[in-house]
Amino acid sequence: MKPLLLLTMLLALAGAHNSNADQIADTNEDALALSAELIKRYQIELCTAQSETIHHGKEVLGKIVPDASKTTYIYPRYAGILKSLPKNLGDEVKQGDVLARVESDQSLQEYSIQAPFSGYIIKKNANNGEHVVPDKPIYQLADLSSVWVDLFIYRKNAHLVKKGQTVIVFHNNNDKIGVKTHINYVSPIGSEHTQTMLARAVLPNDFAKHEWIPGLYVDARIIISENKVSVAVKNSAVQTLDGEPVVFVKESNKFVARHCKIGAVGTEFTEIISGVRAGETYVAENSFLLKAQLEKASAPHSH
Repeated sequence: MKPLLLLTMLLALAGAHNSNADQIADTNEDALALSAELIKRYQIELCTAQSETIHHGKEVLGKIVPDASKTTYIYPRYAGILKSLPKNLGDEVKQGDVLARVESDQSLQEYSIQAPFSGYIIKKNANNGEHVVPDKPIYQLADLSSVWVDLFIYRKNAHLVKKGQTVIVFHNNNDKIGVKTHINYVSPIGSEHTQTMLARAVLPNDFAKHEWIPGLYVDARIIISENKVSVAVKNSAVQTLDGEPVVFVKESNKFVARHCKIGAVGTEFTEIISGVRAGETYVAENSFLLKAQLEKASAPHSH
């Protein structure tokens, strides 16, 4: 949130209980009363404390690469001269499309080379008029309807990563939204140069929409372990007042800063051992605004 917006809210919160009783009915060192208008205006998200699965994860760097099982090189059957090469680098092709026509050295007859499956031309190694031979490819063709994400695991975390674990891969434009997949390969050999181990997962891909582009790096999170807890709140709900963790819980028309005993902290949720009960409504997002107002309200009493 922009500093100006925060300042505007804090000024509104500070003055509203004096000049606008329908917005803030009361402010003290423990609680705030907010109107529905303020809750909406400042995007104060409310959630219900309930049983959740606590995920413990490791953040890793990944790289999108073509699925090697759906990638092939296109070779000429016989040596000869390239007479036609209708496809260019980056072109989409359909199964059966003619990729090249070659005049054979032996028969002087032309033969065609067809695409064995649909995909994209990701390498082009020849041009019209060149002499080609059977052991040198003309094209590389890749089916990009699915791609691999290669995950680079540092040595200290290598023992934590196993086949079958859940991986969340994040789009560059929004690090809160990720796609879930699973590790299907863990390399038995590490990289000497990077001192990392390779793990891999498969992602479905809509390449026409540039969903996952091979060659680009992505952020990912490997879920190392998970456990179910009786009561949990979003991580963003937990604030600190007077050096102790608090969660703002709705009591009637007020939001009270409840001192809590914290348990396991996961990638999304925090376990609450005491202080908040299952079924209670709490401030999940932008709770720091309420904390700031309480600290401001209590400041004069400290002198």
